[in-house]
Amino acid sequence: MTDQRWPSITFSHRYPKLLDEENAVIATATLLDVTRIELEDLHPIFLAYDTDDGEYPLPKRGSYLQLLFLKPAFGIGSLGTNLFTTLRRAAPGKHGYYASLVGRLFHVRIKEEGA
Repeated sequence: MTDQRWPSITFSHRYPKLLDEENAVIATATLLDVTRIELEDLHPIFLAYDTDDGEYPLPKRGSYLQLLFLKPAFGIGSLGTNLFTTLRRAAPGKHGYYASLVGRLFHVRIKEEGA
C-alpha cells in the first residue's frame, strides 16, 4: 500500500541507478534539487549514465530539468552510491512543481512492472 500523500516518479524500466545493495529497485527517494539544463550542454558520458546507455533515448537538444535524488541509506559501505539523477522535460510549470517538492519523499515506480 502506498501513501497517497507522497508524490511519485515513474521510470520507463529498471535502471541500475535505482537499485539498492540487494539489486532490488528502491521504493522511495528524497528529492534534493532541481536544475534547469539544456540537453546539448550535457556531456555524452552523463547522458549515457542517465539513460542507461540509450535505453531511454533523448532528443539532441532541448530544455530539461535535472532532478537530484537521495536513495534510502543502505549501510556504511554504500554511502557514495546513494545519489542519482534523472532528466525530465521542462514542460511549463514543471520546474515550480518539482521545486515545491524539494525535501519530500517520492515513491519510485517502474512503468514496465506496473508499479
